Amino acid sequence: MRKTMAVAFAIWWFSGPGNTVWSQSRADAAPSFPALQKRQLTLLEALKLTLAHEPNLALAREDVKAKEGLSLQAAGAFDLTLLGKVSYEFTQRPLSAAEKLEQEKKRKEIRDEIAKAEAKIAQYDQMIQGLLQARSDLQNGLIPSGVNFQDPQMQAQWEALLALYRNAPPAQQAQIRQDIIHWIESRLGELTVAKNEELATAVGGRQELRQLGPVAEVEQTQRGTVDLQLSKHYRTGLTLTPFVSLSGESVRYQGKPKSDKFGGPGREDTYNATLGFSVNIPLGRGKGVESAAAAEQSSMID
Repeated sequence: MRKTMAVAFAIWWFSGPGNTVWSQSRADAAPSFPALQKRQLTLLEALKLTLAHEPNLALAREDVKAKEGLSLQAAGAFDLTLLGKVSYEFTQRPLSAAEKLEQEKKRKEIRDEIAKAEAKIAQYDQMIQGLLQARSDLQNGLIPSGVNFQDPQMQAQWEALLALYRNAPPAQQAQIRQDIIHWIESRLGELTVAKNEELATAVGGRQELRQLGPVAEVEQTQRGTVDLQLSKHYRTGLTLTPFVSLSGESVRYQGKPKSDKFGGPGREDTYNATLGFSVNIPLGRGKGVESAAAAEQSSMID
């Protein structure tokens, strides 16, 4: 306080009326300047200036601010915390020779089915043409020949009918001929149905081959995960952490959908979801009540 009053008194003495710094002779010799406005400092102002620029006080103020920050930091340990994690993975790899061979095997089996169906269609066409010719011969009073069936039982029936027709008396031949014509028409219906079934098989096989397209070369895998977790630490020492986890995986062949009917791997997309929570309860002395908030209490006291 004495130093502060001395500084204030010195400032007042130099700026007070009747006190001059320059001697009269030097003042006469010096060039003239505009008169400066005189201002006096009060004791309170001088005291404020001294306190504002006192280094020890400035350091003390900064130390208080630092300790207030530590107190806030310690209290922040009990704030609600959200932890999130999102990940995405894309993997691309060339298919192995065995995997390509499996795809080619499937296409070969379809081609074989088409070839078998076309061979049966040709046989049915041949039998249908033979039966049509036999019906025409019978309608013209002739005995048909050259009709062959794949089924031995059907072939035996045909030959028995022809033998009955040849050996029948002229009066009965007309009736037997009509019966044979009805039998032929029945067989024609059966052969037409069987031919249409084989046609459907061949057409379906070609359509399936078009849908499959060429053999796939590259497999693409996509994986994604989303993890969310809330954490709350209580001053009682208890910590509660609820969480949710979502994940999914998708496998494709490059340029193809997932369905194996269209040349894909035939694997459905998979999705997983997990919900739960964890609780951390200290079982030591005081069950964590004293130690949980110790750092916060200590920083508040500081």
